[in-house]
Amino acid sequence: MIKLFGVLIIVVGFALKLDTISVVLTAGVVTGIVGGLNFNEILTILGEAFVKNRYMTVLYLLLA
Repeated sequence: MIKLFGVLIIVVGFALKLDTISVVLTAGVVTGIVGGLNFNEILTILGEAFVKNRYMTVLYLLLA
């Protein structure tokens, strides 16, 4: 049950209208730590996800 703490961070962060990217990254890091990953593993997962999805940003720029 405590592993869903990241979802609570997302809900509270969006309810308080905080910066979206920082809320999602914070929730991801907290979920990783609660899930038993060390900080290096969390950064590796976030980095791999960024590299796999970086071309989606180019699509958004072309649509504008």
